[in-house]
Amino acid sequence: MIRNLVKYPSRVRELQARFNAHPNLHGAENPTYLKGENDKAINTFAAVLFGLGTAQTLRVVKEFIKDEPLECLRNECIKLHEATTDEKIVDLGCVLDLFAETYMPGNARIEQDAYMTIRNELLEEIGGKNVKCIQQLIFNEIPMYMAKFFEKEKLYFFNEHYVVKPAHTNVEFRWHQDDAEQLGMCVHRESIPWYLSAWCALDDVTMKNGALQFLPWTHHQPDAMVPEELDVTSATAPIVVSAGSLIIFRSDIWHFSAINTTDASRRAFYVQYTQEPIYSSPNTKEPLCCAIPIEIAPSKKKYKK
Repeated sequence: MIRNLVKYPSRVRELQARFNAHPNLHGAENPTYLKGENDKAINTFAAVLFGLGTAQTLRVVKEFIKDEPLECLRNECIKLHEATTDEKIVDLGCVLDLFAETYMPGNARIEQDAYMTIRNELLEEIGGKNVKCIQQLIFNEIPMYMAKFFEKEKLYFFNEHYVVKPAHTNVEFRWHQDDAEQLGMCVHRESIPWYLSAWCALDDVTMKNGALQFLPWTHHQPDAMVPEELDVTSATAPIVVSAGSLIIFRSDIWHFSAINTTDASRRAFYVQYTQEPIYSSPNTKEPLCCAIPIEIAPSKKKYKK
């Protein structure tokens, strides 16, 4: 079935259209499997669509973050937003990084306690509060869920920041891959395994404020080096999710988000985890960003090929 889908592009286009139009897609716990869909072909297509069997390249988890943790993330984002202007946010590519202007000593890149000490100090400087639920979220709850997509008993915290699209701004994130953006200066990039990003919606994401779109794994184009070379006619529909939902995707999947035309900012928390430490060069043990180990209990490893 998989070979046939890839072999016949017209069938792929037909199923792609049905998949995008399916009422259970938006806000579904797992958009790669549509509950209640009796058509075996479209469910098989959905499995191929995002590379199931190669550590699912895309998954949506509805309202994963709730109550206090969600409010804590929002409050942090508000404090970072208040410390700058919408114009500067746009100049920064809509990224609000608590660590952007801070020197990170070596131990803070590889040890959770040292990392959180600096994080809390920086947060206090902008009027934020030290709250345990953020540490629990970053180093426990999210990675424990992400662990099912890795094949090892340990994963590594790599990076975190906020993404804010101010109201009525013409900023869109063009088609890109996270690894191309983040590993562009690494001479050993080809030897670095894929990693996972968790895009955590802090506001309801709609068709008007910059919902994400993805290029299915069946249409992965390894020869495309820049967006202009990419054929995106088979991209997913914009993925609409409620606040607190996660969109999890691999670092090598192409994705895009449109402009925010609404009266409010569209905010997200972005956190990434790797299979192994990513170093700045093959001849050093200095992490490119962070490489903080997180042990995963065997009982949490439920993902099967």
